[in-house]
Amino acid sequence: MGYLKKLIQSRKSVLITAVALLLIFLHVVGPLKYAENALIRLTAPMQAVLYKAAVLIPGIPKGDNGNIQDEIKSLRAENERLMLENSSLRLRIDRMEEQAEHFQFLENRGLRYVTAAIIGRDSLNNSRIVIIGKGSRDDIRPGYAAISENGNLIGKVVNADESFSQILLITDPKSRIAGMLQNETNSQGIIVGEYGSSMKMELIPQEDLVENDMIAITSGIEEGIPAGLVIGKVAHTDESAGTFFKTAFLQPFLPFHSLNYVSVILP
Repeated sequence: MGYLKKLIQSRKSVLITAVALLLIFLHVVGPLKYAENALIRLTAPMQAVLYKAAVLIPGIPKGDNGNIQDEIKSLRAENERLMLENSSLRLRIDRMEEQAEHFQFLENRGLRYVTAAIIGRDSLNNSRIVIIGKGSRDDIRPGYAAISENGNLIGKVVNADESFSQILLITDPKSRIAGMLQNETNSQGIIVGEYGSSMKMELIPQEDLVENDMIAITSGIEEGIPAGLVIGKVAHTDESAGTFFKTAFLQPFLPFHSLNYVSVILP
């Protein structure tokens, strides 16, 4: 009985050894490789999805992570550059449209003009003066009117050098412009600059009707200043009793500090 048991165990050990050797042989020579390759082909799509998900999750080790981060930084920098370029192009388009409207206004009025960029400002002695990059060699002379992009009067040339000119803004207290209100009587007066960004129209007859938002324009009685240029609108009036005249306080239609260029009207 003991002999039989030993024989069975011996045969079992031999069988297990033979099976192991057979598996090793099959793995080496190929048949199991085909099964392994088939399994890899079946699971490859899932592995690819899992790998891509791991790349997108911060903190999980990734292949060539440094290059990916560098590419992200490069794309962000390129996006910022394109945004700045787009903003610059929009600004240029807006200015070109303003210039086109400006030139159309001048041509419709049949006016001769010289357009120049503002190259500086002179605030010495509390003056409100802008400096433009054209002067006497471009036929600009003291006393000529300067207008904004939308055709509003902004000031009068007070000095014309060969290559630049100085324009005294209508809001300067030293500025004097002959003006007229667009009311029933076409009230005339002198428009004087005030400290700040306003003006006042003096010497308006007391009996003339003046209301808020009435438009003040140039009267045309000054040499070098054509009639009909818009100056501003009435904000309020001072009708002191016992006087022959009233005063209308005016506001310009645009802030002069935002100007980029002006046109000087030639006679």
